[in-house]
Amino acid sequence: AEFGSVKAFEQEFSSQAGTVFGSGWVWLLKHPSGKLEITVSQYGENPIISGATPLLVCDLWEHAYWEHYNQREEYIQAWWKVIDWQVVQDKL
Repeated sequence: AEFGSVKAFEQEFSSQAGTVFGSGWVWLLKHPSGKLEITVSQYGENPIISGATPLLVCDLWEHAYWEHYNQREEYIQAWWKVIDWQVVQDKL
């Protein structure tokens, strides 16, 4: 309910992914308080050190998409089709 709907979550996650300059990741994290958060990290940064549990992560380094998708935006849209939502749910 923190994102309003699945569609709103996908839009926010994709929007955050689009803000990553250079290489990095976009994460859906669950904090010890139970709060969910979408965050980005660049290069070697890792939000797990804050004690949060990663529920979902999208790799935005060029090696993840350049061979099959020349554009990051195309890759992000295709990425949604391969998520195993049961694994995400199991981490909740």
